[in-house]
Amino acid sequence: MGYRRITRAATATIMGVAMLGIAAPAAHATEFACQYVNTIAIKTQATSTRPSRYLSAELAYGEPYYGMIRARATAIGPWEKFKRYECFGRQERVWAFRAANGLWVSSERGYGGAYNGLLRASADTVQEWEIFNMVLGGNAPGESSNFSWKPYDYAQPYYFSAEWGAGGDHNGMVRARAGQIGPWEKFEVEFIR
Repeated sequence: MGYRRITRAATATIMGVAMLGIAAPAAHATEFACQYVNTIAIKTQATSTRPSRYLSAELAYGEPYYGMIRARATAIGPWEKFKRYECFGRQERVWAFRAANGLWVSSERGYGGAYNGLLRASADTVQEWEIFNMVLGGNAPGESSNFSWKPYDYAQPYYFSAEWGAGGDHNGMVRARAGQIGPWEKFEVEFIR
């Protein structure tokens, strides 16, 4: 069984995680070949109780939250742009996303409690935790820009949610936690040239 390459940043993450009482992420092995498709911005769908927000990679946060993906921005800047890649090696289409820091978006499955499944721009390779299904759909037929998404090889089929009740610097954090698609699990894609 192969192990994820540990860099100084990853070592700091694991050390920071242990100090917070969050379980350190377990190693995962299979790497995937991926091909660049386009650059996108992802935003939450507006509801009657909250406006739409773009997902941002929080690159100013320290460990263990460096690269946390949050729904917080009202406009597209560098931290709201994600390069989308199609990855190969599965029977269905799967996707990976690279953030402005050059790292891959990962679903942190080893984190415990309220941070389990947290999305972070933190991986230097694409493995099981960095590939995702995009479930197209929405409120009307043909709305291909509306989608929900989930980790590909998760033990349970959790969809990503924007956590609007988290508060403070973690309000709007995105993590895999919902068993079904509701208002917090609906996102939209904007294509960037």
